[in-house]
Amino acid sequence: MHLGRLDIPEHVIQELGRIRSLKVISMCVGACLLLSALIFFVQLFFHSSVAIDLVTCIVFFLLAVGLICLGWIKGMQEMQFYQSIHEEFPEKQTGTMKWGATLFTINKG
Repeated sequence: MHLGRLDIPEHVIQELGRIRSLKVISMCVGACLLLSALIFFVQLFFHSSVAIDLVTCIVFFLLAVGLICLGWIKGMQEMQFYQSIHEEFPEKQTGTMKWGATLFTINKG
């Protein structure tokens, strides 16, 4: 498996996939919970006597903030992962050669 011009083992790509999927899921679910908390909060103005809406709003808001923060942390972890990949797996040496109108890429290594 290769990422760009880097030859990277399969287990490293799988680890990156896990980080990325957790980031995306936590950001999406966190945003949906934040919107749900907003809907429950607006509903409190129309039916102020419903205590379950207040509890649900608070729980959804706290979960949303936690998941969005987890998404940000996973985003930073993904950036660190990309930096460590480029340090651990150097780029292949490539050269280009033009012959007529065709551009050839030559892999050295």
